[in-house]
Amino acid sequence: MRGSTHAGVMLADHLSAAEPVAPAMRRRRSPPWFPITVMVVMAVCAVFAPLLAPHPPTELNPVIANSPPLHVHGYLLGTDTLGRDMLSRLIYGARTSVFIALIGLGFAAAIGTSIGVASGYLGGRVDGVLMRLVDVTMAFPTILTALVIALFLGEGQATVILAVSVTMWATFARMIRGDVSEIRGRDYVTLAKIAGVRAPTILRRHVIPNVMNTLVVVATLLLSQVILLVASLSYLGVGLPPGAPDWGVMISEGQSVLFTSWWISLFPGIAITVVVLATNLLGDWLRDASDPRLRQL
Repeated sequence: MRGSTHAGVMLADHLSAAEPVAPAMRRRRSPPWFPITVMVVMAVCAVFAPLLAPHPPTELNPVIANSPPLHVHGYLLGTDTLGRDMLSRLIYGARTSVFIALIGLGFAAAIGTSIGVASGYLGGRVDGVLMRLVDVTMAFPTILTALVIALFLGEGQATVILAVSVTMWATFARMIRGDVSEIRGRDYVTLAKIAGVRAPTILRRHVIPNVMNTLVVVATLLLSQVILLVASLSYLGVGLPPGAPDWGVMISEGQSVLFTSWWISLFPGIAITVVVLATNLLGDWLRDASDPRLRQL
């Protein structure tokens, strides 16, 4: 029995390898340089914010408050209503967005992938119960669910991260469940079951590796939603606390002086727009690159 199980595992591995997740493209697709450049700039700002920012993001200088861009030496993008440097706050705002997005999406991906794998592989009643839970979660508007969580728990990074995890896990679960349901019926999985291979081994060696492409694509596509969600919560006053170097907070603080100090809200708004556009383009490119039907074109 041990020998047949080992042989079954080896044959299943061979068949699994014969169906790679991402076969070689017949036509080379050019990399999306604009999204990649924006993501690199975001990452550099997040990691090296203390070195790149010309001033501390919370440093007050009322003497030069509401100074327009290029008006005061050393303040390239001007200052806000409290005299804080706009460029420094933009740079630190990128760090906040990257931190919350990575942590929040990480938790959401872990929860959603676990539920999606269990639902797709076990099927039956387990699948029905878990998918109804997903349906209920997705029935509520994302911003409404996040607002309720923030109102109950109060503002802060931990609250925003929890809101991201709770509102995003269902999308991961639904997408992963679809892939696992299809993989479960493949020959190498069936052969592994016949050979007596245990479910955890099948999941680790044949199922999980084949859903990684979907996981990466979904996470990239959801990144723009996370950035918008974080900015929206902060703008509404239930996300990060007032004064925090966050793009949503900056837009909220500048709306009262929009017609006289337009740069306070404009620059963080442009930053959000560019980053959301870049993540959407990158997600679309990854989705097309990982789709075998599109790679044949």
